[in-house]
Amino acid sequence: MKLTELLPAIEEKFDLKLLESLEISNITSDSRKVSPSGLFFAIQGEKFDGVNFARMAEKRGAVIIITYSGGSKKCKELGVSIPIIEVENVRKVLSYAAYKWFGQQPKEIVAITGTNGKTSVAAFLKQIWENLGIKCASIGTLGADGISDSSNELTTPDPLSLHKYLAELNSKGVDHIVLEASSHGLIQNRLDHVNITSRAFTNLSRDHLDYHGGLDEYFLAKAILFRKNPNLGGISIVNIDEYYGRLMKLVAEDNGFNVFGVGQFQGSKFRIIKQSMQVGGQYLSVSFDNKTYNFQLKLMGAFQGENVVMAAALAIASGANPDRVFSILPNLTAPEGRLQVISEMKSGAKIFLDYAHSPEALRKVLLAVRPHTFGNLSLVFGAGGDRDKGKRKIMGEVAEVYADKVYITDDNPRFENANMIRKEIKRGCSKGIDVPDRAKAILVAISELKSGDNLIVAGKGHERGQQIGNTNYPFDDSEQISMSVELLENS
Repeated sequence: MKLTELLPAIEEKFDLKLLESLEISNITSDSRKVSPSGLFFAIQGEKFDGVNFARMAEKRGAVIIITYSGGSKKCKELGVSIPIIEVENVRKVLSYAAYKWFGQQPKEIVAITGTNGKTSVAAFLKQIWENLGIKCASIGTLGADGISDSSNELTTPDPLSLHKYLAELNSKGVDHIVLEASSHGLIQNRLDHVNITSRAFTNLSRDHLDYHGGLDEYFLAKAILFRKNPNLGGISIVNIDEYYGRLMKLVAEDNGFNVFGVGQFQGSKFRIIKQSMQVGGQYLSVSFDNKTYNFQLKLMGAFQGENVVMAAALAIASGANPDRVFSILPNLTAPEGRLQVISEMKSGAKIFLDYAHSPEALRKVLLAVRPHTFGNLSLVFGAGGDRDKGKRKIMGEVAEVYADKVYITDDNPRFENANMIRKEIKRGCSKGIDVPDRAKAILVAISELKSGDNLIVAGKGHERGQQIGNTNYPFDDSEQISMSVELLENS
């Protein structure tokens, strides 16, 4: 493909006539993946500056480099001799190039944003589509369906990976996609030029403030999804039970979207009239289009009921028959690591696994399991390193109030001192028992369970590793729970 086909957005600013005959064979922002006749995007990230790898990219065959303002000077100082183009926003240009390079996308693409619930709503929507006989896939925290080389390191993949996934899934006949839109992904233009047809907002509470600075900035990052391409996506689904949801509804409407509210709030298009917890699940009554739908779910937690209704709303927004959609809901199952029952002891005590890693998510999970707990509700959790430090004490306070027994352990320390992280949590949780080794914490917590008790292991959910420094050590909470139960029950 010719360079000018990939970069029309900057053609007016730069004279590309001298380069119009340049043929590009591959595009990448990873110098290790450059091949002959490649186009290299030198991005300045939080940890690494792509310019530092420009010389390596040239050696591997790059014929041109796109970089940020001032980047060309650094490139030349490093001995780079190939043409260099500076742009105001490298990520934005990369997203456009990825869109042009990979081309085709499925006809129906749903994007979901919010602090909590993205993965669950996406999983429920995918299950609904599958039950309707629709060929579909999801892209998000749990990876990308049907893509062998996908990973779950980022909730929203980088633009090149995302557009590659979309093109590949489209070629396989997948015509419905649901993807998770993280605040980082939206700010970093990862979803630019993705033809989103419907979008949703779940909720907003404290998380990622190390990156955004404050809740208002965090909200504005999420709001990007409702400010782009309104002509492409007619309907937006928003949980309007909370303040930020009602605010997002206004943002979406001001930007030309048709908004359907979800929740118990009087003005909800999909209104939850009744929600009652039962043994092993819950009962819901939902009003939509002057009709009431009554159904049971095999899912615990009021928040999961809300997530299911949001998924149903998205399915209907994508053209599905409402009666068929609501008839499917009782068959839905929880996604991996989302309030998932991993094991049940002979005593009847259950061990739950959940991804909750923010104060509000932790509170909701504890509240969800409490009605099903007749003895002590125990909690094993920690906090990630190199992330929002301000939430650690708050998470400790949540544990102090809503759990009976608390075991404070390591999550993903990354490059921080794990002992200091646990101490910061402990400041808000006087009852917390310090057990640094996560495997031991899980074993100890399970060993102390009695009849009527329940345990939640929170923070890592589906993850298969524990990040300590530069190394991601194999570690699976689910596996550790099962091993601990087997050891204790058979000893």
